[in-house]
Amino acid sequence: MAATESAQSFSQDKIEIQALQLPSPVLAPDVWGNQKEQPATVNVKLLLHSTFQSASEKDKLDDSTIHYGNLAKAIRSKSTSSQTVEDVVSGTEQAVHQLALKGEGKFVVEESVVEVHLPKGSMLGSGAVVSRRATWDQAGKKKQVQEGFEVRDVVIPTLIGVNAYERGLKQPLVVTFGLEWRIEDQQSQQKETLFALEKEVVNIVQETAYETLETLVEYVYVQLLRKSPQALSPGKKFRVRIEKPRAIAFADAPVIEIVRTVPAELAAQSSISSHDALSVTLAGLSVVKPYLG
Repeated sequence: MAATESAQSFSQDKIEIQALQLPSPVLAPDVWGNQKEQPATVNVKLLLHSTFQSASEKDKLDDSTIHYGNLAKAIRSKSTSSQTVEDVVSGTEQAVHQLALKGEGKFVVEESVVEVHLPKGSMLGSGAVVSRRATWDQAGKKKQVQEGFEVRDVVIPTLIGVNAYERGLKQPLVVTFGLEWRIEDQQSQQKETLFALEKEVVNIVQETAYETLETLVEYVYVQLLRKSPQALSPGKKFRVRIEKPRAIAFADAPVIEIVRTVPAELAAQSSISSHDALSVTLAGLSVVKPYLG
């Protein structure tokens, strides 16, 4: 009974702004690795310390909530020429802080997530996303900060599948991958270097010929550990998700996803050796196996 009452009393109120267009372009790496001005949109997600019940009951905005219209205006007002992604993230957090700080020093936001989406930041995907997640105490002081980088929906023609008819032609895989790290654990990374990871992932995936997505996702992780150790440094959380849209006729796609925390350096080296040996063996089997029609 106590557990049931606890579940029934749970409350969580959120406010979001999706795909807010900025009046000025953002300076970030283009698909060729050059710093270029390009369009960007901002997503903001706010989790409140408590409910906005008083605003709901009065049907009037008050200090229990945040005016999302004013928040959007505040974010756009901080947009300047030659702004970087970091400028946009920091400016958005400043706008959130200003509007979340209410009378008597009360701060209504418990967690904020800022995402800057760069649709021209990916060669084969829908875009690159730079993010920052922050938790706040009730006085408006940051408690914890986590940053992230993600490239979404990268389409890579790949030879994959267990069926004989799949072995004669590459089919599209849709790959989304990203990294997350805590600022308390690591120095804030120059995110420009992370944009080059898409090329590495594409090169890794398109050269494989595995039967299963399960093997492929693990292989991608292991190869990135070896080829991009600075990006996949110890303590970071790496995620890769692979969709296979042509696999099931009456479904959009089956999906396989893994999340891995990059181990300490010595452990990583050990992991690479063992996984590489397995990967090479499986790759060979996939290539020479006598698939019959």
